[in-house]
Amino acid sequence: MFMLLSPIPIRLLPLKLIDDALFPPVHSRYIANFETGTVVYHEDRYKDRNETSFILYTDEKQGELPIKAENCYEKAIQDVVGCIKNGTPTKLSLQQGVESLNLALKLKEKLG
Repeated sequence: MFMLLSPIPIRLLPLKLIDDALFPPVHSRYIANFETGTVVYHEDRYKDRNETSFILYTDEKQGELPIKAENCYEKAIQDVVGCIKNGTPTKLSLQQGVESLNLALKLKEKLG
């Protein structure tokens, strides 16, 4: 696992002090098709709220699946800040982060 180490003390600022301009509205939709149905995740993220839905579609029914309402971006930042403060390993290794970044860059290149 990758550990975040700092040779100097780090002063952590509350997340609400981060400039809202850094977080423009984001609209995401992920669709997974299976033999017996389709699952659709939809997220609209604004500076003051998140709107999410997770819906299952089958031949027999359509229904919303329960999901925990939380700001995943804020949660990710809090997790990293916690690792820095506590000197604990991050959830993903540095190698996994590099592999994810390389995959994202390859996808960006292919999509133009």
